[in-house]
Amino acid sequence: MNILQKHRSLVLPLAIVLGFLFHAYLAKWIGAVPYLLFGMLLLAYAGISLHDIRITRMDIILLAFQLLFGIGVFVLIKNIDDVVAQGMLVAVLCPTATSATVVAVLLGAKTETMLTYTLFSNLSLALLMPLCFMGMDIIQGLSLWQTCWAILGKVVPMLLFPFLVAMLIKYRFPKVNTTLVAHKGDSLYLWAVSLTLVLGSTFNSILEQPQTNLPRLWGMLAGALFVCAVQFAVGKYVGWRFGEKIAGGQAVGQKNTAIAIWMAQTFLNPVASVVPAAYSVWQNLFNSYQLWRKEKREK
Repeated sequence: MNILQKHRSLVLPLAIVLGFLFHAYLAKWIGAVPYLLFGMLLLAYAGISLHDIRITRMDIILLAFQLLFGIGVFVLIKNIDDVVAQGMLVAVLCPTATSATVVAVLLGAKTETMLTYTLFSNLSLALLMPLCFMGMDIIQGLSLWQTCWAILGKVVPMLLFPFLVAMLIKYRFPKVNTTLVAHKGDSLYLWAVSLTLVLGSTFNSILEQPQTNLPRLWGMLAGALFVCAVQFAVGKYVGWRFGEKIAGGQAVGQKNTAIAIWMAQTFLNPVASVVPAAYSVWQNLFNSYQLWRKEKREK
């Protein structure tokens, strides 16, 4: 076992330090993240059968919770600070991160469970989020269908392309598939690099915000922490009821914050993007803690 796999919990603290120190430089390389995610998903999907993808009652409950919680938080907060409310809404409705499967499997979850909810939540929320934005009259500039297509255009290629390539390799090139399955653990390296770039871009986004309204900034950081904690807690509880505690927590708690930041900057008040940016830090701190606890138990 190599050093990185043996000390998985150190990946996040190192990524935070590097991301903070070199945020301006790393932000320039954020365009490499989709390619790293492609490699991660290709390794994660290797060996998966189409029969393993089954939407369950747990998936439907988790998606319903995201919708109700997101709308509820927005309604409660909007009269206090509409910008913070928009950021919290998009942080809750944001679909599952494509890297969540890698982290969840490291923690002991089933790849099939994570793959199913990742596909289900990304495609469902890409269609449902524009409806929520329209219903709350907070979207700027685009029609319902334009918004749907814009979000789908970001989500679908990132998810489906590596899945289709993995299925093609599995059924047409079995020897290559066997090699990919044997190297599934290498996705940790891709996750480490991707995480460093994402956090660097996140810190850069936060630090570039005007510092004229510190109370709002603190409200955004606190709001991101609140919705992060609630989603991980509820996800773990629902998952536990179905024997999938780890998968439930990661499925709902670990977000594709790059999509959330893009949505806030494209469709909502751009300042609201600080909330999902802060969420990225909170969720990865919690992931690091979970990996540390798992290593401690294994020792």
